[in-house]
Amino acid sequence: MKSSLLAGCCVVSLVCSVLALWSSLQTPLSPPGLASSSDLQELDRLRGQIAVLTQRLDAADMATTAMTPRSDALALPPAAPSPVAAAPAAPEVRDLLAHYVRSFADHPNGSEYYRLAVDAHIGELAGDCDPLVRDGGRPVPMRDALARMFGKRRFAEVDHVFDALLAAALPPAPGELARTAIEAMAQIASPRAIPGLERIVLARTDAARNQALTLLVSLADADVNKVLQRLWWATTDDALRQLLVQALDGSDDAAALDVLTAAAGGVQPVRLAAARKVADFDEPGLDALVQRWRPVEADAAVQQALDALANGAQAEGWSAAKATGAPDATANRDDPNAWAPRDAEMGRQWLQLSYPTAVVTHGVRVFEVNATGALVEVLAKAPDGRWTSVWRGTTEVAGGSPRVLTWAPTGFAVRTIRLVLDTNRSAGWDEIDAVELLGSGGGQWAARATASSTYANRNQGDGSFAIQRDEMLLQQQKGLRR
Repeated sequence: MKSSLLAGCCVVSLVCSVLALWSSLQTPLSPPGLASSSDLQELDRLRGQIAVLTQRLDAADMATTAMTPRSDALALPPAAPSPVAAAPAAPEVRDLLAHYVRSFADHPNGSEYYRLAVDAHIGELAGDCDPLVRDGGRPVPMRDALARMFGKRRFAEVDHVFDALLAAALPPAPGELARTAIEAMAQIASPRAIPGLERIVLARTDAARNQALTLLVSLADADVNKVLQRLWWATTDDALRQLLVQALDGSDDAAALDVLTAAAGGVQPVRLAAARKVADFDEPGLDALVQRWRPVEADAAVQQALDALANGAQAEGWSAAKATGAPDATANRDDPNAWAPRDAEMGRQWLQLSYPTAVVTHGVRVFEVNATGALVEVLAKAPDGRWTSVWRGTTEVAGGSPRVLTWAPTGFAVRTIRLVLDTNRSAGWDEIDAVELLGSGGGQWAARATASSTYANRNQGDGSFAIQRDEMLLQQQKGLRR
């Protein structure tokens, strides 16, 4: 071990010496065009030192890897083209990658020294690393390490990087490598990954599938239900269909209605997931679906879920349903009669509320509980399904007082609104007890509610998709704060 470390230190020292001499060569000893004979002699002397040090560097490198170089091991596959790639890597930089590839013949995990060197130059070497990540004949630890290096925002517009990560995530790639590739896509955080993630979700049946679906939901944003609808009709796997139902977002009723209508005729786990999900939507077609479904449903658990729709009084503590109806929580404490997100500080979260009557609205009264001051935006849903931002800002509220937010009257009738919170603005759980919609005809309390996350999921412990999604979002927020 000591000898290996000493050899590595020698390599670093020699590299520094070569770079120092090379820098000397780049600085003219006299003004251009006026070099003297002594200057020329000095240049020759420096070039000679570089030649000697280069030979010693090669020898030290061979001692570090302790093997005879093979031409096939040193050869790199052709670099992948990229429309936005940097200039081709310099030969000496490509040599670092070649040495890294060769080192796997001597150690299962390759050389840590050259891994760090390749990672430092990954922007230049992306095109050369791409075919190595794709190549199923290469050692899995090598592909895993290179895929992890691709997890940088700089590759958000580089298509061939996503193609390489997709190849590392699709079968027959092992699950560990697939998870690394998906983690790299999550770090890049680009919608360009969506088509590939859909393929992964349909192709895999292990934990990597759930991981891919979680990331897909995060990246799809407002189009998530359309993506889930597309996946539903592309699969016959009941376990996947159950996950797709659990992942439905309450913001797109039409696509959700199609999926939930089909799910109502599925196997029991799929029907149960659908019965628990229908309360998240205010689409009249879903109410009609429940009316047709309830009389013919034979399973007791599914019947119970259908009977509990929109019943805030019986909802679990801190669930979205606790934000329906008139206020009933204590303002200055953590109260299970209010909605709370999955974790205290997890960035942007939302609470969506639907009301009995659609009205032209001009404001809301928000009853906040425990921590306050997280509200940053209010969106109103138009009859055609489009969302309009009606209020943005930040205001502080005295403890126990409702927050009144007003705007110019909307030019359309509103039945559904969405409150957007930045939970990082204040310490502790930002909870909402009730929201009164102010509009023509007076005020009214919400009849249904859904949310981006809820503390109630944390208590279920059932491994549901919502828990996996919220955990990933929490980790992303922590990563951004770091």
